[in-house]
Amino acid sequence: MALNIKELIGIGQVEVVGLDIGRSAVKMVQLDRDGDQFCAVSAAMQEIERSDEPAKHQQNTAAAIRRCFSQSKRTPRNVICGVGGPDVMVRGFSFPNLPPEAIGQAVMLEAQQVCPLDVQSSVVDYQRVDVPGAPAGSNRGIFVVATNEAVQYKNRLGHMASVNTVRIDVEGLALINCIQACEGLLADRSVAAIQVGCSSTTVVIASAGGTVFVRDLSSGGDAIIDRIAQANGLTRETVDNILRKRYASGELQDKVSRALPEAAAGLISDVTETLRYYAMQPGSVPVGKMYLCGGFALVREFAYLMNARLPERVTLLNPFSKIRCLMDDRRKEFLMDIGPMMAVATGLAMRTI
Repeated sequence: MALNIKELIGIGQVEVVGLDIGRSAVKMVQLDRDGDQFCAVSAAMQEIERSDEPAKHQQNTAAAIRRCFSQSKRTPRNVICGVGGPDVMVRGFSFPNLPPEAIGQAVMLEAQQVCPLDVQSSVVDYQRVDVPGAPAGSNRGIFVVATNEAVQYKNRLGHMASVNTVRIDVEGLALINCIQACEGLLADRSVAAIQVGCSSTTVVIASAGGTVFVRDLSSGGDAIIDRIAQANGLTRETVDNILRKRYASGELQDKVSRALPEAAAGLISDVTETLRYYAMQPGSVPVGKMYLCGGFALVREFAYLMNARLPERVTLLNPFSKIRCLMDDRRKEFLMDIGPMMAVATGLAMRTI
């Protein structure tokens, strides 16, 4: 399945769902339209049983995907998945006075010069972005390089889980789609989203004026948990349970809380440096709003810490606080609780409407 980001709005009349396959959990969202608004008709999350053996991890992931779909018998089995992390690069381009038919070749040459990935073993795609007020003949947009291995891996998981992967998208761009639909983009200020997952963190910055910036960092919630566990002689499972308020020992909770700022300092520094790097780029628009999402965003003390350490006020990105849910009250309450970790799946689902 070739990567395709040129059709960000939909794929015709095929009914599909957004499927975000992470390292520790699978998230699934199906959307419909109610006038000019989105509404959620089905959503599910299933944790992936941990295994250090790659083949077993794939089997466990496929089992988690099947459990997601078993929760809703009416959910279609056509899915849009996302790729991200170190196997994907997103960059902007600007080719003044270049005819449209030459953009594809220019993008390929640009990718070969600036991309750290092996372009010959990757999928390269691009999308022009219409910028208000740009001079005639200006060709601006974004291009994506994703390794064949990353694309094939997501396809293989879908096949193992008996779902039909109709498109592979980019997680960072799906996150922009979610922000635009749920919170809106600003013309004179950028909006930043920081998605902190299990093994990586994605920083996404966008504006209504055409700004698109995506950078993946190779550290996530697991690294923070491991640092706390090693420093305090605890297992990672114990630390994870304490951070997520599943452990009742007040003494251990205090110990982990005191260790969190130092354990998270490296990631917060990387995010801050990424924001500074973006600010130095030509044409960058100052960040006016900042959102936090991903599985580790559900750790309340971490969210407080990010809000205190980053230069702008940080708000949790919860798509289900904006999208009407056509599900029973118990399911709505559950989705509200885990909403920040469902942002990418929601953005993927929005591609299909």
